[in-house]
Amino acid sequence: MGVHHPRNPQLIGRILQIATNPGDLVASSFAGSGTTGHA
Repeated sequence: MGVHHPRNPQLIGRILQIATNPGDLVASSFAGSGTTGHA
């Protein structure tokens, strides 16, 4: 099946840097693609 619309890990990483603090937990809406873990 695969991911039809891959997410940009650099963009997701930047969003996480802006929106979180070190040590925060992140609930990933992209869990199926692994993008948040990669970012």
